[in-house]
Amino acid sequence: MRQVMPCPHEPAILAAVAKAALSDEQRAHLASCESCSEAVLVSHFLHEAASSADCAVPDAGLVWWKAQLRLKRERSESAMKPVAVAEKLSAGVLIGAVGIGAALLTPTFGIAAIALTAGVALLGGAGSILYWAASRK
Repeated sequence: MRQVMPCPHEPAILAAVAKAALSDEQRAHLASCESCSEAVLVSHFLHEAASSADCAVPDAGLVWWKAQLRLKRERSESAMKPVAVAEKLSAGVLIGAVGIGAALLTPTFGIAAIALTAGVALLGGAGSILYWAASRK
């Protein structure tokens, strides 16, 4: 790709093109200068692209407000990570304790120990699920 050296007349040519007031001398220069003709071509392309763009820029206050909401949400999520780990750990400990209790109590108490262990496991699991569901709101 060949690089075209900038022309010292380029700013004046671009200003004249923007005002649609090219003089005969500037038209002659534009026909002979590769740098100015490329600059005018790019200028036309950019003006067409800008005029055909159908994008609306949101209000700066709205963007700032949304950024603040996102920051608060991210901070609360990062603050809740240790709580989530503790919930999972406590559920695991509860299930393990129920399993150990069932294994230890079964020979001595039989069916009653299994029922009691299952009841404790259900209550603990339901409590963990309710606490988890309430913390998600």
